[in-house]
Amino acid sequence: NPALGDTDRAFGDSLCLPFQSAEEFFGPPTELLEYYASGDGAGAAGTGGPNAGIVQMFRELANLTSLTQDDKKGFKVSAYRKAADAIEGYATTIVDTKESLKEVKKLPGVGQASLDKISEFLSTGSLAKIAELRTEVGMA
Repeated sequence: NPALGDTDRAFGDSLCLPFQSAEEFFGPPTELLEYYASGDGAGAAGTGGPNAGIVQMFRELANLTSLTQDDKKGFKVSAYRKAADAIEGYATTIVDTKESLKEVKKLPGVGQASLDKISEFLSTGSLAKIAELRTEVGMA
């Protein structure tokens, strides 16, 4: 939001503090896109355990969502990361059965929306939302 950056810059100037926008400080967003496209941003590295694919799916979903202009992205990104963390620590292999998903729903940070994504991922091997977000951010 250019107006927000201008306001922040003016505020910093009024206090004699240097101000840099996120792009000035971190570089252009294309570097983030390249990072995620390389696979490093998906969170797969170092992720083990019986549910590594599900954990990777949620981390990639969080990372891609953070690159979009979705109004609720802060909440969604946090929810996806919480689900990934909870599932990463879950020692039982998750399968697409009512009983297994019922147990997973007891994990902190895993709600019905997360279960729906897990079920789709387990039954299809992918998640339509990830494909949609990849297209939106220019990674498809």
